[in-house]
Amino acid sequence: MKIILLMVGSILLINVFFLRLYCSIQKRRDSGEKGNLFFRFLRKFFDYFYHYMYGWMHYCCLVTGHIPSNRVRNFFYKFVFLMDIQSDTCISGGCEFRSPWNIHLKKCVVQANCVLDGRSSVYVGNNVVFGTGVHIWTQEHDVNDSLFSVLKKNSQPVIINDRAWICSDSTILPGVIVGEGAVLASKAVATKNCQEYSIYAGIPARKIGERNRDLIYELPGKPHWHFY
Repeated sequence: MKIILLMVGSILLINVFFLRLYCSIQKRRDSGEKGNLFFRFLRKFFDYFYHYMYGWMHYCCLVTGHIPSNRVRNFFYKFVFLMDIQSDTCISGGCEFRSPWNIHLKKCVVQANCVLDGRSSVYVGNNVVFGTGVHIWTQEHDVNDSLFSVLKKNSQPVIINDRAWICSDSTILPGVIVGEGAVLASKAVATKNCQEYSIYAGIPARKIGERNRDLIYELPGKPHWHFY
């Protein structure tokens, strides 16, 4: 029994080391860093097996989202998958992160079952709240392209500024900037920038109102449910 536990523990540690190394190399590649000769060799090796390795990383990241502890999940997100998060970033269970090393979250709340696509980078400011099931996409296929490719115009970062509220089941498409204090109503789809302190709703999202500009609230930086 001890031998079995030792073998399982060793495999888990090797997997954590591999995930950390893989995410580090992918982060360097996405940022344009060439790195030293050793990292360049590893990049070529990883590129050859890219689809398998990215798929395994993505699967492990999904599994991490179901660990019943906010602190443990955040530890793996930050130190293994290299997400840029703070100690007071609250991420509920069941979330999906693509290319997590390109996701930057300040003090914010991400509720359960959100999808954040970091392939072209996601930047989230302080005191931002995501409702359940929010989808943020930074890449999409061009429906009019002959090869159905992801063109440069369809691959853009998403930026969400301080005290924005992204309500449940809403979607933000590539290149959208959500202004400070803006609100995106439930099930809305933001295809264009959202002005600061404005309320948007519908598909595609349109401005329907103004929000109070005298916002001073600070998120507590603690999860409402410590386990999930």
